Amino acid sequence: MNFCVLANQWIITERKTKIVIVSGVGQIKLISKLYNLKLTNKIFDEQNRRLVKIYISNQGIKWLFTLHLTSTRELTNISKNNIKKIIHEQCKFINN
Repeated sequence: MNFCVLANQWIITERKTKIVIVSGVGQIKLISKLYNLKLTNKIFDEQNRRLVKIYISNQGIKWLFTLHLTSTRELTNISKNNIKKIIHEQCKFINN
């Protein structure tokens, strides 16, 4: 596991990555521990289902953890579109 973390950190640094998007929330605890991420925000839908969790790394890189758009049961088209909108908005914030 450490090899993967080191390789990913190298890629993130070399490519000057500003945002990492993780589709699926099953490994949030593990990933946030491995990359030393701090939770900054949670965004919910109209049914109070968490759509996106936003973390930040020590290097200031934003990490978005989203529900998986194609395999999450009972995820409405409105919620899917909201996830896409949230991702788009977060990407706009980092480019300004």
